[in-house]
Amino acid sequence: DIMKSILFASTALIALGSAAQAAEPLTVSVRGYMYAGIGVADQLGGDSDFGVMRDGEIHFRVSGASDNGLTFAARVELEAWSQNGDQIDENWVTVGGDWGTVKIGSDDHASYNLATGVIYFMGAHIGAYDAFGEAGSGTSALSNNRWSDQVSISYRTPNLSGFLAEVQYIPSASSDGFGDSNSLVTAANHPGTSDIVSVGLNYRLEMDAFAFQVSGGYDWADDFGGNGSESAFMAGAQFEFSGFVVGGHWQQAMGNGDTDEYLGNVGYSTGPWNFGLQYMYAEVDGASGDANTFAGWASYDLAPGVSVGLGAEYSDDSGVIANNEGYAVMGIMGLSF
Repeated sequence: DIMKSILFASTALIALGSAAQAAEPLTVSVRGYMYAGIGVADQLGGDSDFGVMRDGEIHFRVSGASDNGLTFAARVELEAWSQNGDQIDENWVTVGGDWGTVKIGSDDHASYNLATGVIYFMGAHIGAYDAFGEAGSGTSALSNNRWSDQVSISYRTPNLSGFLAEVQYIPSASSDGFGDSNSLVTAANHPGTSDIVSVGLNYRLEMDAFAFQVSGGYDWADDFGGNGSESAFMAGAQFEFSGFVVGGHWQQAMGNGDTDEYLGNVGYSTGPWNFGLQYMYAEVDGASGDANTFAGWASYDLAPGVSVGLGAEYSDDSGVIANNEGYAVMGIMGLSF
């Protein structure tokens, strides 16, 4: 009967709670970063102009484990600059064990989390995937972080001899920013691009001073902005040897006329110095134009957690996103704590 079922369920929950008692109280730590810089930019074909920038986040992290081996974690990222409707960046909780990790909350998508082959300058303000649009070209709108910080649930396998896999379900691509809340996120109450599945694969092999890494990914949306289902693929590879990093990445962009992006980059580190060169080419099937982005940078580690760098980027888009070109040169100081 109903009372007996309730009794059995209560007994099972009590037993599970007893078995999963935490060995120690959860611990809390604070981490984060701050970037500050100056530069010159020519955006959207206008006059070049001098400017200043700052960017940062404060990360609140929680971690702990139970006596039976379960691990728990949570993270909340607070933006260090004012944003309308999106002051909190990524925020999630996880439970894991020998079987893998389940994550619920706002995070980047699986195919991006496990991607390889892309090298980034300090703060990602310069480079092919410069999401800040410092150079003012339309190519900066193309990003390998397709669904950033949307509410989702994901599962990641444990590391199996260098192999990792992650699968993620995102109910809606409009749950971040002004669409964020503490209510149940469904495709019905967040219309637009919805019912998204993202899959990421990654394999890394390390041998003495040599490392090799490959990745693959697949994204699918059942309803892409009200225009039916759409899917895309991506792949990357990276080699590391004697201070050098050589990598490449390819992906299809969804909802943008079958856009393909091809990226290649090389980096070198020696002592406190780090250098990088990068090139990305993008094309759209049937379009008359294409897009090219060039970037280069150098950085120097002044002290543990403190670095300075100089980077330059040039983008020329003749029809992929917008018909314009631009450049940016920036000097940045970064603090990581």
